[in-house]
Amino acid sequence: MEENSIKKARLAAGLSIAQAASKWQFPVKTWEAWEAGDKKPPVYIEKLLLSELEKLGKNQ
Repeated sequence: MEENSIKKARLAAGLSIAQAASKWQFPVKTWEAWEAGDKKPPVYIEKLLLSELEKLGKNQ
């Protein structure tokens, strides 16, 4: 996956980190680590989040 793709998708969906983390029930610190590149989510989680964020972005 593209680096910072979760961050780009989140921003395109108009969500803050706190909103996105809450929506999918991930700790804010985990989401921040993913966006900072400190940690990488499992591929299936990343694909799911990117798909869901893309849908949200299209509905705005």
